[in-house]
Amino acid sequence: MHEDTVGGALGRPRSVNWWSVSPANERYGMDHHTRESIEAHLTIVFAALAVSHYIERQTDWSIKKFVKTTPPLPHCEDQSRAPDPGSA
Repeated sequence: MHEDTVGGALGRPRSVNWWSVSPANERYGMDHHTRESIEAHLTIVFAALAVSHYIERQTDWSIKKFVKTTPPLPHCEDQSRAPDPGSA
């Protein structure tokens, strides 16, 4: 019997606990940061999917057509790097 499946070679795959602590994570204490980064990445991915779905529903265009057709957004400066007006 294969160890990767339940019920032999043609059985269903064995479930994996993705949040289990590995020996490397125990040594370096990285499990918490890894989980946070994965959850942050998934949040961004699902937000992008939601926005693209909204755009497609509102415009009846594909995302490819929307990106190629719409003009670019106006350029704006990063305000965190702008000089402070009161510092002069």
